Amino acid sequence: MELGQPPLWLPQRDSKMEHFRQAICERHGVQLKTYPDLHQWSINNLSLFWQHVWEFCDIVHSQPFEQVHLGTCSLTEKVVDEEKTIDSVPEWFRGAKLNFAENLLRFRDTRTAILYESELGSDSRSISYLELYSEVAKVAAALRSSGVGVNDVIAAFAGNVPEVVVFMLAAASIGAIFTTVPPDFGVTAVCDRLSQTSPRIVLASPSVYYNGKVHCQMDKVNQMVSQVSSIEKIVILADKVASDGPEDGKFVKYSQFIESFAVDALSFTQLPFNHPLYILYSSGTTGKPKCLVHSAGGTLIQHLKEHILHGDLTRSDVFLQYTNIGWMMWHWMVSVLAVGSTIVLYEGSPFKPETIQLWRLIEKHQVTRFGTSAKYIQHLQECDTKKSDGGEGSESGENGKSGTRTTSTTTNATTPATTTALIASFDISSLLTIYSTGSPLSPSDFRFVHDKIKADLQISSITGGTDIISLFGAGNPMLPVHAGEIQCPGLGMAVKAYSDAGEEVLETPGDLVCTRPFPSMPVAFWNDSDGSLYRNSYFGRFPQCWHHGDFVKFTKNGGLVMLGRSDSTLNPAGVRFGSAELYNVVARFPEVKDSLVVGVRKPDENDERVIMFLQTDSGIVSDDLAMQIKKQIRSLLSARHVPALILATPAIPYTLNGKKVEVAVKRILSGSPDITTVGLANSECLAFYRTLSL
Repeated sequence: MELGQPPLWLPQRDSKMEHFRQAICERHGVQLKTYPDLHQWSINNLSLFWQHVWEFCDIVHSQPFEQVHLGTCSLTEKVVDEEKTIDSVPEWFRGAKLNFAENLLRFRDTRTAILYESELGSDSRSISYLELYSEVAKVAAALRSSGVGVNDVIAAFAGNVPEVVVFMLAAASIGAIFTTVPPDFGVTAVCDRLSQTSPRIVLASPSVYYNGKVHCQMDKVNQMVSQVSSIEKIVILADKVASDGPEDGKFVKYSQFIESFAVDALSFTQLPFNHPLYILYSSGTTGKPKCLVHSAGGTLIQHLKEHILHGDLTRSDVFLQYTNIGWMMWHWMVSVLAVGSTIVLYEGSPFKPETIQLWRLIEKHQVTRFGTSAKYIQHLQECDTKKSDGGEGSESGENGKSGTRTTSTTTNATTPATTTALIASFDISSLLTIYSTGSPLSPSDFRFVHDKIKADLQISSITGGTDIISLFGAGNPMLPVHAGEIQCPGLGMAVKAYSDAGEEVLETPGDLVCTRPFPSMPVAFWNDSDGSLYRNSYFGRFPQCWHHGDFVKFTKNGGLVMLGRSDSTLNPAGVRFGSAELYNVVARFPEVKDSLVVGVRKPDENDERVIMFLQTDSGIVSDDLAMQIKKQIRSLLSARHVPALILATPAIPYTLNGKKVEVAVKRILSGSPDITTVGLANSECLAFYRTLSL
């Protein structure tokens, strides 16, 4: 946040958010002149607000939700019992029947639904809404023929390809539950997830192309089949099944899986609002990743609220979100289909074959909304600075401000163009919004986008997470953009910042909490029959308040500044994972007595670094040991799990009941006040960490 600085962007057009505000005022005779007024009304009147979202976003349903008498209202749909607290996880839209896939396939015309591009550049595809409907119908018929029914689990272990979207919609049309694991995960990470959720059928890529290399996945797939006993069939995305696959009848080509099904109509099983749709996975901080079950109705209505009201999307929009299928942003992007917009799926490195790869696609497809990570924006800045150091390239016109193609991006044959000069060589006049998430976007990052890429671009920094499969902090077409700030809390989301004492704080860092229920809360955790794991995960820190470990500051502008993680979850470059996954790998090394892993981000740093501390008999960590541990982590988990530093430590802090204390070390190293040492069994060991300068 930059105090006293003018906004970077001001609302420039009429919006659906404004229409929604006017409709509320007219229908209820209230004066809601500003967005803060509307937001306060939305959390004071949960049932009325979410009923209006249902109607405004035109949720496709076969049966309406129940109608009951509520106070002075004569006959009002009972959306939720507002007397229940958030920790009771109340039921939403009781009595309603709908199907998630039917809502995403409401358009069945020749307009483009999906554009597919990859790092290779030679396998582009375009799929219309009519073609998408037809393909989903074939896969749904094949799944039904395989015995898949309501509540069965279907998984994908694949790249960001259209077939994953098709499989998800087909599963949802039946009432099956869909779960995804990205192909860059190692075997241990894959099986830790799928062994818990027990999928019957898995869609798998035999190989993926990333960063200029082909990465064969068949060894992982074979091990997955041998370790996850529930798997009945592997549907392989290839022209032919890889030769090293087991010949046990479980492997079938995608084309063979659907070839005998010529289906004209798709049947959508009508299900309750809270019926499970997705299983997403937590980071695995305290053991195996927790399996978060998200509902069809909750996911749908939240995503439509965010895309239609906060994002102002229409059928004319083209939406490119850089993501893999394991990140919740994939699920968020796919829901854009319910608006009738076009989504662009990209598979591969965003920097190959060149740094400006994604900007080439923005021009090619006239993308209007581009979603990426703060790390990506920071990388563009780094590339720009490095090239500038070697000599600045000349540009025709202002960098990206005009949005028109320039004719010169170098001054001579030996002087390279800056990254922003290359971006300015593309016509990005169609681009209206850039979304950034995954980690905090600093004021300088905002300034870089505004000054160097496109001045009239709405920079929409957003925050939410896997836990809620949606957003707590969102963009807003009614509000200005201030450097370093998320524009606003989302409608219907009663978010606040709490001190350690559980008191609301303003313009002061605190823990992000939500005090009232919202539809996209997980309906349950998988294999958590009594709900104790769920309650302990979100409601153990502050009574009757949702809390999942984000640190935040609310500003006088009404925006949010995200300050990183307040708990021990690791989040480098926006990739969220837990320390327990790393501890499991380190445990394989007998020379390591104990270990501690924390994420460190100082106030002047843009990204979080993962630091691993090892306690050894010798008191040192040799280069060879560090190298072997990094190699194992890369192999068993992923390259993203590899720590930035591995250091020796004399002792690991523990609580009196034997739990490692990661948060205290994290706060010490990040330059934040460390938590109280009351309850620590060996608080004296923190002195070592206070001596470090990292």
